[in-house]
Order: sequence, then structure tokens, then C-alpha cells
Amino acid sequence: AGLAHPNSGDEIIAGLQSAPLWFEPGSQFRYGGTGYRLLAAIIEQVTGLRSEEYFEQHFFEPLGLELTFACEGRYEEIAQGYLLASGRLEPVLAYNPSRIVGSSGLCSTSGDLIAWQQALASGEVISAELYETMTRPTLLADGTTVPYGYALGLGEGIVAHGGSLPGFRSWMIVYPEDDLTLVILSNTDIPAGYSLDALAEVIAGRILEGAGEKGD
Repeated sequence: AGLAHPNSGDEIIAGLQSAPLWFEPGSQFRYGGTGYRLLAAIIEQVTGLRSEEYFEQHFFEPLGLELTFACEGRYEEIAQGYLLASGRLEPVLAYNPSRIVGSSGLCSTSGDLIAWQQALASGEVISAELYETMTRPTLLADGTTVPYGYALGLGEGIVAHGGSLPGFRSWMIVYPEDDLTLVILSNTDIPAGYSLDALAEVIAGRILEGAGEKGD
């Protein structure tokens, strides 16, 4: 099931109860933010904390992610987002993702995102067994697999994920065997024909090629 932009846990749960299923669970794959919002609502009900407060206390502070925080109320610290309109960059003024809990509303930097990924993969956040499950292709009911784990896209020798909001784009790609993580953040829409994932692959290729030359 999919929801538009419910802002509270009660709205999320009520919306899911009335929303039709896209398909029978386990039969297909379709990316959506609703599951993340539901998880955040569960965290809030169990802990009595706003989800972003829970994340800060249990993840951001212990891991030293000092530049990762809830965007709400700290807009002066955040880059202005821009949209391309008639060949010109126009600032995004109307969109406020701050309380779309679970799937949005957190701000970070490329350095903190790399640190988060390294902590996630090294057992500081979850166990090695759980991380292996996160990075395992999803098995569907008919026996086929989908190149997507738990919140992480999968490819040949890579783990990746991206995100987008009006005026903002992000992409992270990890090459586990090469111990390389790249994060690219943009505060403008990407023109047609261009993509952050393609740019990241070009940069990674040059880094790995240079590392190979030094090792020869």
C-alpha cells in the first residue's frame, strides 16, 4: 500500500488500514516510503520519543555524527534547494519535509553519511549477520530474486541507495571489496540525461584505476 505524505504515526496507521494493496505481499517488489514511515511510527509508540529524537540518542550521538540531525527548526543550517525552470534555477520555497517521519526529515553531510555506512557495515549499528541480510537480494514467492535488500540497492559488487526531494538529490555507492564508499549530494535538480549514480560510477572508476596503478 502507498500513502501520500502522512505526518503522524496515527495518520500513517489509519491510512494503511484503508489503503488497497499494490499486490500480494511477497509476490512483487516496488519501492516506496510507506514502510519507513510505519517503522518510525512503531518506534514512536514503543519509546514515547519522536523518531528523530530516538535516532539522535541511539545512533547519531554514539557514532559521533555531529552534522546529522532533524531538519525541522534548523533551516538556516541547510543548503537552499533549487529547481530548474525554463533553463533557470529557482529556489524551492514551498516544500517542507520535516515531519514526513521515517522516510524524510533528516539532514546530513557526505562525511557523516560515509561514517554511517562504515559503522553499519562494521557491526557498530547492527550485527554482521543482520547486515548480510540487508545486503542480500530479496527472494519472492515464485522463487525469483530482486536486486534490493533491506533499504539498500544491490548490483554486481556494489551496494547503493539514492534519494530525492524537490531541489535535492543524493546518491551513495559502496564497493565492499575495494573498501570504497562514495556519496554525492546535490541541492539542484539533475538535468535530463544526467544522473548522480552515473557520475559516482565514473569517479569510482577513476579512483580504483588509480589505486590499481599505484599497486602495480
